[in-house]
Amino acid sequence: MKKQRTSTQFMSLLLYCLFAVCACMMVALSAQAYQQLQKNRQNDLNTMNVFSYINNKLRENDVEKGVTVLNIDQCSVLKLTSVEGDFETATYIYSKDGMLYEIYAAADIEVSLDDGQPLLACSQLSFELSESSVIIYYETADQNVQTMTKYLRAGE
Repeated sequence: MKKQRTSTQFMSLLLYCLFAVCACMMVALSAQAYQQLQKNRQNDLNTMNVFSYINNKLRENDVEKGVTVLNIDQCSVLKLTSVEGDFETATYIYSKDGMLYEIYAAADIEVSLDDGQPLLACSQLSFELSESSVIIYYETADQNVQTMTKYLRAGE
């Protein structure tokens, strides 16, 4: 009788240990999944913010010959030209050193990429201009490339 009781206690203890190990594994896996979910959510939020900002700027400056893509110091730059009264201005949007930058200046002034105002966290950004659209390529921190195509109403 005593032997059976010891065997039952041992089996109960073994079952409890198995339950504890499984519970610890579930917590560890859940924590890893949660961290990955948070990372993906942050990447999606950064991508959405960058695309939304550029989309709004393009919408504001969608005029004939108002959108051009330049290559300054091996950096893809979106140049948005607008006329305010009799004064022509240009907005330059680009990414550098993990940030999205903007320069707002008179259209005839030569700009340096070091003059930009940092706006948002942004890994890598490049632009492509076609006859009726701008294609924006955004490389996230985990090396995924997201694209957005903005169709221009005014054309090039």
